[in-house]
Amino acid sequence: MIKKPKKFFTKKKSESLGKEIAQPVVKKSKKQPKEQGVVIKRKTEPVSKLESPKINRIIPDPISLKQRLASLHISKASWIIIGGAIVVIFLLAFFATRLFMGLQQLEQLQAQRASLLKQRATWTQIVEKYPGYRDAYFQLAVISYQLKDFRNAEQYVEKVLQLDPLFTPAQQLQSEIRIAQNKAL
Repeated sequence: MIKKPKKFFTKKKSESLGKEIAQPVVKKSKKQPKEQGVVIKRKTEPVSKLESPKINRIIPDPISLKQRLASLHISKASWIIIGGAIVVIFLLAFFATRLFMGLQQLEQLQAQRASLLKQRATWTQIVEKYPGYRDAYFQLAVISYQLKDFRNAEQYVEKVLQLDPLFTPAQQLQSEIRIAQNKAL
Protein backbone atom coordinates (compact mmCIF):
# COMPACT_ATOMS: atom_id res chain seq x y z
CA MET A 1 0.00 0.00 0.00
CA ILE A 2 1.49 3.32 -1.10
CA LYS A 3 0.90 6.31 1.10
CA LYS A 4 0.04 9.61 -0.47
CA PRO A 5 2.35 12.40 0.61
CA LYS A 6 0.74 15.00 2.83
CA LYS A 7 0.14 18.36 1.31
CA PHE A 8 2.14 21.18 2.77
CA PHE A 9 0.69 23.80 0.47
CA THR A 10 -2.86 24.49 -0.62
CA LYS A 11 -3.84 26.11 -3.86
CA LYS A 12 -5.93 29.25 -3.63
CA LYS A 13 -7.03 31.53 -6.39
CA SER A 14 -5.65 35.02 -6.20
CA GLU A 15 -8.47 37.51 -6.46
CA SER A 16 -6.38 40.17 -8.19
CA LEU A 17 -4.51 37.94 -10.65
CA GLY A 18 -6.99 35.12 -11.21
CA LYS A 19 -4.19 32.56 -10.88
CA GLU A 20 -3.70 29.76 -8.42
CA ILE A 21 -1.09 30.49 -5.75
CA ALA A 22 0.48 27.92 -3.40
CA GLN A 23 -0.18 28.88 0.24
CA PRO A 24 1.37 27.12 3.25
CA VAL A 25 -1.00 25.03 5.32
CA VAL A 26 -1.22 26.57 8.78
CA LYS A 27 -2.22 24.29 11.58
CA LYS A 28 -3.12 26.01 14.79
CA SER A 29 -2.01 24.19 17.87
CA LYS A 30 -4.33 23.69 20.82
CA LYS A 31 -1.91 25.50 23.09
CA GLN A 32 -1.45 29.17 22.35
CA PRO A 33 2.22 30.19 22.32
CA LYS A 34 3.30 32.96 24.68
CA GLU A 35 4.95 34.88 21.86
CA GLN A 36 2.95 36.80 19.32
CA GLY A 37 2.87 35.42 15.83
CA VAL A 38 1.69 32.51 13.79
CA VAL A 39 2.82 28.97 14.56
CA ILE A 40 3.63 26.87 11.54
CA LYS A 41 4.00 23.14 12.05
CA ARG A 42 5.62 21.10 9.35
CA LYS A 43 6.01 17.39 9.26
CA THR A 44 8.57 15.99 6.89
CA GLU A 45 8.30 12.62 5.19
CA PRO A 46 10.24 9.94 7.06
CA VAL A 47 13.32 8.68 5.27
CA SER A 48 13.03 5.24 6.82
CA LYS A 49 10.55 3.64 9.14
CA LEU A 50 11.71 6.01 11.86
CA GLU A 51 9.69 9.16 12.10
CA SER A 52 11.49 12.47 11.74
CA PRO A 53 11.02 15.19 14.35
CA LYS A 54 8.33 17.82 14.04
CA ILE A 55 9.55 21.32 13.30
CA ASN A 56 7.81 24.28 14.94
CA ARG A 57 8.61 27.82 13.97
CA ILE A 58 7.17 31.04 15.36
CA ILE A 59 6.93 33.90 12.91
CA PRO A 60 6.70 37.16 14.86
CA ASP A 61 4.30 39.89 13.85
CA PRO A 62 6.11 42.88 12.39
CA ILE A 63 6.65 45.60 15.00
CA SER A 64 7.72 49.08 14.12
CA LEU A 65 10.73 50.73 15.68
CA LYS A 66 8.50 53.22 17.53
CA GLN A 67 6.56 50.36 19.10
CA ARG A 68 9.76 48.63 20.16
CA LEU A 69 11.16 51.80 21.72
CA ALA A 70 7.84 52.48 23.44
CA SER A 71 7.89 48.98 24.92
CA LEU A 72 11.27 49.72 26.55
CA HIS A 73 9.75 52.45 28.75
CA ILE A 74 12.86 54.66 28.65
CA SER A 75 12.37 58.33 29.42
CA LYS A 76 13.95 61.19 27.48
CA ALA A 77 16.30 61.92 30.38
CA SER A 78 17.54 58.34 30.24
CA TRP A 79 18.15 58.68 26.50
CA ILE A 80 20.20 61.81 27.16
CA ILE A 81 22.25 59.95 29.77
CA ILE A 82 22.76 57.02 27.40
CA GLY A 83 23.84 59.39 24.60
CA GLY A 84 26.22 61.20 26.96
CA ALA A 85 27.72 57.88 28.05
CA ILE A 86 28.29 56.90 24.42
CA VAL A 87 30.04 60.22 23.76
CA VAL A 88 32.23 59.79 26.86
CA ILE A 89 33.17 56.25 25.82
CA PHE A 90 34.06 57.48 22.32
CA LEU A 91 36.22 60.30 23.73
CA LEU A 92 37.97 57.95 26.15
CA ALA A 93 38.75 55.54 23.31
CA PHE A 94 40.03 58.41 21.14
CA PHE A 95 42.31 59.85 23.83
CA ALA A 96 43.49 56.42 24.95
CA THR A 97 44.55 55.74 21.36
CA ARG A 98 46.33 59.08 21.17
CA LEU A 99 48.07 58.41 24.50
CA PHE A 100 49.15 54.96 23.35
CA MET A 101 50.57 56.38 20.11
CA GLY A 102 52.37 59.09 22.10
CA LEU A 103 53.90 56.49 24.40
CA GLN A 104 55.09 54.48 21.42
CA GLN A 105 56.75 57.58 19.94
CA LEU A 106 58.34 58.35 23.31
CA GLU A 107 59.76 54.82 23.50
CA GLN A 108 61.16 55.18 19.98
CA LEU A 109 62.77 58.52 20.84
CA GLN A 110 64.28 57.07 24.01
CA ALA A 111 65.68 54.12 22.04
CA GLN A 112 67.18 56.51 19.43
CA ARG A 113 68.67 58.68 22.19
CA ALA A 114 70.23 55.62 23.86
CA SER A 115 71.70 54.55 20.52
CA LEU A 116 73.13 58.04 19.91
CA LEU A 117 74.67 58.15 23.40
CA LYS A 118 76.30 54.78 22.77
CA GLN A 119 77.67 56.00 19.42
CA ARG A 120 79.00 59.19 21.06
CA ALA A 121 80.83 57.12 23.68
CA THR A 122 82.41 54.98 20.93
CA TRP A 123 83.54 58.02 18.90
CA THR A 124 84.90 59.68 22.04
CA GLN A 125 87.12 56.65 22.62
CA ILE A 126 88.29 56.81 19.00
CA VAL A 127 89.14 60.55 19.38
CA GLU A 128 91.14 59.79 22.54
CA LYS A 129 93.07 57.11 20.68
CA TYR A 130 93.54 59.13 17.46
CA PRO A 131 93.42 62.89 18.27
CA GLY A 132 94.04 64.05 14.67
CA TYR A 133 91.19 62.00 13.11
CA ARG A 134 88.93 64.57 11.45
CA ASP A 135 85.99 62.21 10.70
CA ALA A 136 85.75 61.13 14.34
CA TYR A 137 85.32 64.78 15.43
CA PHE A 138 82.80 65.30 12.65
CA GLN A 139 80.80 62.25 13.79
CA LEU A 140 80.85 63.59 17.36
CA ALA A 141 79.58 66.95 16.05
CA VAL A 142 76.72 65.29 14.12
CA ILE A 143 75.72 63.11 17.07
CA SER A 144 75.81 66.08 19.46
CA TYR A 145 73.66 68.06 17.01
CA GLN A 146 71.12 65.20 16.86
CA LEU A 147 71.07 65.08 20.68
CA LYS A 148 70.47 68.88 20.63
CA ASP A 149 73.72 69.42 22.54
CA PHE A 150 74.64 72.48 20.49
CA ARG A 151 77.59 73.65 22.64
CA ASN A 152 79.50 70.39 22.22
CA ALA A 153 78.47 70.18 18.56
CA GLU A 154 79.92 73.67 17.99
CA GLN A 155 83.19 72.70 19.72
CA TYR A 156 83.55 69.53 17.66
CA VAL A 157 82.85 71.40 14.39
CA GLU A 158 85.50 74.00 15.28
CA LYS A 159 87.99 71.19 15.92
CA VAL A 160 87.12 69.64 12.51
CA LEU A 161 87.63 73.01 10.79
CA GLN A 162 90.99 73.45 12.58
CA LEU A 163 92.10 70.09 11.19
CA ASP A 164 90.62 70.68 7.70
CA PRO A 165 89.36 74.25 7.02
CA LEU A 166 87.99 73.31 3.56
CA PHE A 167 85.80 70.41 4.79
CA THR A 168 82.40 71.50 3.34
CA PRO A 169 80.10 69.19 5.38
CA ALA A 170 81.57 70.69 8.59
CA GLN A 171 80.89 74.22 7.32
CA GLN A 172 77.30 73.31 6.50
CA LEU A 173 76.82 71.67 9.91
CA GLN A 174 78.27 74.75 11.62
CA SER A 175 75.68 76.99 9.93
CA GLU A 176 72.86 74.57 10.89
CA ILE A 177 74.07 74.55 14.50
CA ARG A 178 74.04 78.37 14.63
CA ILE A 179 70.49 78.47 13.20
CA ALA A 180 69.34 75.88 15.77
CA GLN A 181 70.97 77.86 18.61
CA ASN A 182 69.19 81.04 17.51
CA LYS A 183 65.84 79.18 17.43
CA ALA A 184 66.48 77.74 20.90
CA LEU A 185 66.97 81.23 22.34
